[in-house]
Amino acid sequence: MRMKNITFMGGFWLFGQESTMTEHEETPFKKFRIAVVMGHTAVPHGEKPAHLFVPSWGIDAEYWASPNWGLGIHTDMELQSFVAKLAEGEILEREYPVVATFELLVNPKQLPGPGF
Repeated sequence: MRMKNITFMGGFWLFGQESTMTEHEETPFKKFRIAVVMGHTAVPHGEKPAHLFVPSWGIDAEYWASPNWGLGIHTDMELQSFVAKLAEGEILEREYPVVATFELLVNPKQLPGPGF
């Protein structure tokens, strides 16, 4: 049985590194990017569990001045109303809040790590 497992997994290893690209093809540089995002937002609160995860939809718009630097606005609309208790005992009620962030975007050419 062990030999069958080694043979089966060895087949993936032999054919898993095959590539059909013969030359390095560059994709054209796009200055504007827009994306629709579906996700979840963590809302901290004082009860157990420590976070409430709320579903959200968002729109991300980015402008890249160069391939390495850009500016963006990322927005999320949370699809649930909730009540949060602050540390001072104050109660904060939110109905379908919208979160917007302005960001400086960086695309480094190479990241240091254990494989370099």
